[in-house]
Amino acid sequence: MKIKTIVTSVAISTSVILSSCTKGDGPIDVPGGSKVAYVKTTPVSFAGESSLDLEGENEIKDMQACLFQGGIMTQVYEDLTSTDAGYGLQVDRLEGRLYMLANLSEKIDLNTMLISSTSEEDFFKTAIDMGSDGNTVNFFTGVVELSGPDTYSYTAGMERGVARFDLAVTSGSQPVKVKKIEVTNVAQKGYLRTPSEGVSTPDAAGSSSVTVEFDEPVTEASKGFLYLYEQKNSGMQVIVTVEAAGQEKTLTKSISGDISRNTVYAIKVNKSNIDLYINANIEEWESGADTEIEA
Repeated sequence: MKIKTIVTSVAISTSVILSSCTKGDGPIDVPGGSKVAYVKTTPVSFAGESSLDLEGENEIKDMQACLFQGGIMTQVYEDLTSTDAGYGLQVDRLEGRLYMLANLSEKIDLNTMLISSTSEEDFFKTAIDMGSDGNTVNFFTGVVELSGPDTYSYTAGMERGVARFDLAVTSGSQPVKVKKIEVTNVAQKGYLRTPSEGVSTPDAAGSSSVTVEFDEPVTEASKGFLYLYEQKNSGMQVIVTVEAAGQEKTLTKSISGDISRNTVYAIKVNKSNIDLYINANIEEWESGADTEIEA
């Protein structure tokens, strides 16, 4: 099924095992007294009876990393290449917080941040804008606390920076066809990681309406039809255009609550109303209260 997304102004949380792989019992020594530890990333399927992953949602196109010591960025790693042993990271000492960043090579300039002695909080508030295609960037971030000198194996959760919207259609005696969905007041930027104060929207993020038009009307389900950055809710509405019994109808209701990363929001549509609820999967998904929207 082809879907056309119009922006008038889109893989939720995968746990990733990070285990350093080294020759012998420790990292490899290199000239100058530094060490090279190899970090291997292995995607782990979502928990539950059936996987919530969609095809392509776990794709890693590029990997970067940066190290914070004493709350300040002290080292960056760009253009990391995965080998059988993992990603090679040269470190002076196993101390600090190491952040792994996937699919952000075109959005973040780590070297500039390093020169500026960027703090962790400012790092969190790096604003990620839309991709070249006008949609959200499916990026991941993860963090591990380095502790040495004898610990070389770590586990981190690679958290997505986006929320996913799924569509489910329920038909009674008369079939219901969803032709178009519009979400209003959508922020065009999102923070790299959730700031200490909680879900927030970057300054000057701008807001627009995002419209998804289905080339073939949806009569059952469409998973991942839209992805949005984490953001404060500034009067967002869902507007669904349906056809039932040969007549076209528009269902409109407000979204309650903020939009959180790592969360699947499911829109359930029938002839007369819309139910919006959150599918919170064990461990990988942030939990949230159910929200009902009636026409």
